[in-house]
Amino acid sequence: VLRIVYAGRLDGVKDPPLMFRTAKALHDALGGQFEFHYCGPEDPHRFPEFAAIEPFTVRHGTLMPAGVAAVMRKVHIGLLVSHFEGMPCFLLECLASGRPFGGLRFPQFEQVVEPGVSGRMCGRADNDTETTARVTETILGLWDEIKQGQIDPMAVHEKIQPFSVNRQMGRLFQAHRELANATPAEPPRQPQEQRAG
Repeated sequence: VLRIVYAGRLDGVKDPPLMFRTAKALHDALGGQFEFHYCGPEDPHRFPEFAAIEPFTVRHGTLMPAGVAAVMRKVHIGLLVSHFEGMPCFLLECLASGRPFGGLRFPQFEQVVEPGVSGRMCGRADNDTETTARVTETILGLWDEIKQGQIDPMAVHEKIQPFSVNRQMGRLFQAHRELANATPAEPPRQPQEQRAG
């Protein structure tokens, strides 16, 4: 059984209809051997596309980070199909948990999502039907790699280490040390009063 997860809000920018259509297509392609896991505070019923996947969806509700990590340990792939993104916590959490990413491509994701190592990405098409097909094919290809033992959870985890709290805080503290040890700049001169002559 393929288990995929999305954790976060169901804002329009996250494109829940595409996410749910992809889940339905995966369920159909795998003959029902599929589960969709959702961690988040929102009610997915407000999207008509959710009705088709409700029977094989596990809703975990709002979870603290340890709870999200526990869910991620039970699934195979993290799914994200947003219209635009920065570097989302969900992506970082998936990879930190050793779970590969499958979904739409964003240039910044290429820093951490490496084909054959930590996931697969595809481009958005001109229409919803083709985009759903592309994402579905991307996830199925990644699932094949997982089943064949080609995806190593430790290698997935390593892809995210440059973004780990320890590394980021280490860089911040190093910058503070450098600033503290720098030669202080000469203070600006006080403007002199103009005297009327």
